[in-house]
Amino acid sequence: MRRRKKVDQMERIQNTAHQTRDWVRLTSTIIGVYAFFGAILGGALIAGVPFVMELNLVPASAATTTGIVLIVVALLGVYPAISLHRFAVWVSRFSQTGHFPDLEAGQRNQRRFWIYNLSLNLLLFLSAGVAIALTFAF
Repeated sequence: MRRRKKVDQMERIQNTAHQTRDWVRLTSTIIGVYAFFGAILGGALIAGVPFVMELNLVPASAATTTGIVLIVVALLGVYPAISLHRFAVWVSRFSQTGHFPDLEAGQRNQRRFWIYNLSLNLLLFLSAGVAIALTFAF
């Protein structure tokens, strides 16, 4: 009886891991696509500076700065996509083998993802706060 209960728990954990894997892969793909198109858009803005200057639509420095910011944000989005993809790979291995070290490795990747995102968000909020403070200080 006790052995059967343990097997049922293992099957539930593997099933849940298998279902989680699909959503994590979708999320990592979406983040990767956003990062790719952000980099493309940033590059297009920088490449289009001469045309912007001819038409006098916006200052060239604004287009260049926006392009650089988009490229930096896109590059910052690459690590979360890779980290989530690694998590999905480890979860997939666990759901196939039932070997708990695979699940633990996946959880380490997921933990890195969340630590990175928390750190990045704190940095962005602090940067925005400093920018707002400097705007109103002068």
